[in-house]
Amino acid sequence: MVFTQVFGITSGSVPANQLLLVPLAPTNMLALMCAPLGLEPCRVALECSFGGAMNPRERKSLAHQIVRCYGHNRKAKRPLDLHLSGMAEAAQHPDVLPANGHWQAWTDITLVQPSAEERWPGEVVWLTPDASEPLLELDPSAVYVVGGLIDRSVASQATLRRAEAHRVSARRLPLREFAPRGDVHPILSPLSVVQILGAVHSGESWPDAIALGLPERYVKRREGEEARRLQSGGAEAGAEGTEAVEAEAEAEAEGERPAGGRAARRRERREVAREGGAGTNHGAELS
Repeated sequence: MVFTQVFGITSGSVPANQLLLVPLAPTNMLALMCAPLGLEPCRVALECSFGGAMNPRERKSLAHQIVRCYGHNRKAKRPLDLHLSGMAEAAQHPDVLPANGHWQAWTDITLVQPSAEERWPGEVVWLTPDASEPLLELDPSAVYVVGGLIDRSVASQATLRRAEAHRVSARRLPLREFAPRGDVHPILSPLSVVQILGAVHSGESWPDAIALGLPERYVKRREGEEARRLQSGGAEAGAEGTEAVEAEAEAEAEGERPAGGRAARRRERREVAREGGAGTNHGAELS
């Protein structure tokens, strides 16, 4: 573990063996471990300043997603340099964060008070399904921002408008190019986005990463729609299928599972409980 002196105490004021030491934030440990290997972990920020655009149920869903993103990243072969940005705004809607407060003691994450655009001017790349250009390569000099937004309207284009308002780059995940089907529903949960980015960051190809992070039911739903269209010759199946996928995306955002998956739900609850209480008294780094 790496330690630093508490501010205001110097080796000249008290004996060296009585200096008060506190641990550096674990995010710095990640940088220290990667530096000797010539590795720069890809920076990804979950932007938490959308609380005012969501209702209480949606904010609760986001809090659950944040826990799952954190837990997934800790287990990754090569973890992302994960941040929670927009924390000052999140304080106005505290239910966007896990209710038990254990997130304040999480390791390997950085809490950023300003928004991503304010914290990293000129480095931000918003990830939004509404962008025209696909993300084809991870740039270590960029900060990829994932909107902390559970948007049940599925029509607001909030993240794209945010990128345009701040005149920063916007990219979409290359689902059209590399998903098992190019017509899969493009709106993914924050967890799915982090899973896909993490897999690419750990060395997977885009097709393999998308296959790992894309819910299988997205593909099956499109296959079912296509089969029904061929049988009926109408467009109703496509519209109904889109509505169903949107409803399933909401369920995924809340950590729900299809009926019959009781064992999966129990495993999910145990994992969330572990990650919700994970950490030490170090606390996450605050910047």
